[in-house]
Parts: sequence; C-alpha cells; structure tokens
Amino acid sequence: MKTKNIIEGLQTLMPYYHDRNDYTIGAEHDTLYAYVTDDPLSEQDVKKMIELDWVQEYCNVDFSVDDYDPDESWVNYL
Repeated sequence: MKTKNIIEGLQTLMPYYHDRNDYTIGAEHDTLYAYVTDDPLSEQDVKKMIELDWVQEYCNVDFSVDDYDPDESWVNYL
C-alpha cells in the first residue's frame, strides 16, 4: 500500500462525515479502518476508493461499485 493511497482515501471519505474534525479511524495489525460515513458516497467516489485499493471489510475479494454498502466501513490492507 502506498502512503498516497491511504491519504487520498481518507481525504475522499472526509466530506461524508458530519463532523470532519472528529471522524474515527483505527488500525490493527496490517489493516487500516475508516469507520462508516454519515452520508453515502457518490458512485464516483466509490470508484475512486476502489482505485486507491480501499474496500469494504465484508467484501474484499473483487470488490466493485455494485458491492458498495453505505452502512459498512472501509478498510485498507497495508
């Protein structure tokens, strides 16, 4: 995983949190977690997240725009 992809992914998600100064991320072992956004992402931003190697935790194999669930968090496997 490239640092650039981590930063761009978090920047892509930030506008979808209501309190942009207090959104939650976490890390465990080799996984970075960005918790569920307050608002659903646009299709364009879902595509961007996929291009940046972010997926949703419940479906990380061949994740696509059609798999997007606004009630799930995003993960990046470092």
